[in-house]
Amino acid sequence: LRYKGGAEYVAMKLIALRVGYIVDPEVRVATYGLGLRAGKWQLDFGMLPSRITDRLYQFTLAYDLWGRGAIKPLGR
Repeated sequence: LRYKGGAEYVAMKLIALRVGYIVDPEVRVATYGLGLRAGKWQLDFGMLPSRITDRLYQFTLAYDLWGRGAIKPLGR
């Protein structure tokens, strides 16, 4: 059984700071993340545990082409 929890703090709807924690029978580890938003662009970064390496670093870059809200605003 695996438990996950986390929190997000958004400042000025531009920057999101994220922290989390994962607990399962084999591992107890913290996770961290950051989100940045500029107009229709959004960049997300996260650090997660990995069984192969010590940490997994994940980057996501998104662009809202049609302005239909495909990218959810930070802080919602």
